[in-house]
Amino acid sequence: GNLNWTQRISTAVSIMKGLQFLHNGVVPGILGNELKATNILLDQNLVAKISSYNLPVLVENTRKE
Repeated sequence: GNLNWTQRISTAVSIMKGLQFLHNGVVPGILGNELKATNILLDQNLVAKISSYNLPVLVENTRKE
């Protein structure tokens, strides 16, 4: 079915949180090269899950603490 605007925004936020985790939440960071709508799965609570992020490029965390 179609998502209403509240569900769409919530889904977009969960996608952004997933990308932020992949880029900054793991060491080394995981940077994928293609994120497509077909690579986003929704669970029963409409929380987005990123799949098939292609072969990631691992990068060292360069943040200073």
